[in-house]
Amino acid sequence: LVREIPFRELEIRASGELAGTGLWQLTSQGDRVQISFYWDVRAEKPWVRRLSFLLKPLFRWNHDWVMKTGERALQTYLDSDHTDRN
Repeated sequence: LVREIPFRELEIRASGELAGTGLWQLTSQGDRVQISFYWDVRAEKPWVRRLSFLLKPLFRWNHDWVMKTGERALQTYLDSDHTDRN
């Protein structure tokens, strides 16, 4: 965690195979909240950087799959009665 402004922003630093920063910004819009996420990372492994032009379609497919899977899991959680959970 790099910085936190409760209910407004959360900034993190990533390290490992991907290194960089991520920033979540929350904006109130009436009875809703808009969440924007900015992700600025780079691959740390030299072979990944060298072959990125070839691997880009695979990276894009993997990213899309992870996002869709996460969205389904989040929607399932939001649709469930989770008020009794700790």
